[in-house]
Amino acid sequence: MIEIIKAGKTLKAHGLNGELEIDLDPDLRQDILKQKVLFIYHEGNHIPFFIEKIRDDGRFFVKFEDVQDPEYAKVLSHKDIFTDVAKLPKTTIKKMDVSKKESAGLEGYLLIDQQSGNSGKIISIQEFPGQWMAEIQSGLRTFHIPIH
Repeated sequence: MIEIIKAGKTLKAHGLNGELEIDLDPDLRQDILKQKVLFIYHEGNHIPFFIEKIRDDGRFFVKFEDVQDPEYAKVLSHKDIFTDVAKLPKTTIKKMDVSKKESAGLEGYLLIDQQSGNSGKIISIQEFPGQWMAEIQSGLRTFHIPIH
């Protein structure tokens, strides 16, 4: 399973060739400029996009290989951008805030037990030895359930 971390956000389409203006996390900015692939959270999935080029004109613009027109770029605007943690230098990972890590974008979803009807909100995804766990808030209680 690829562990990803939020690296920024797409802002708006720019120009006629499908470029997107992006806002990058300052802690990850220099490392993201060297990446070959970024993930965009779109329609419930983290979709990989191969980077054709990133340019810095005081603002950052990215051109993805498969985005050729402004209409497609508009579809991808105002979305969260993620990167593969394994592709980051160890020095960057050490200084990162662990709470920025995400897995599958499940935070914020409501979990409902089909038998009892009880519900709780997924407040975080945490890695335990050999198992990913969802931290659930239900009323005043907080508990963990395994994610398969």
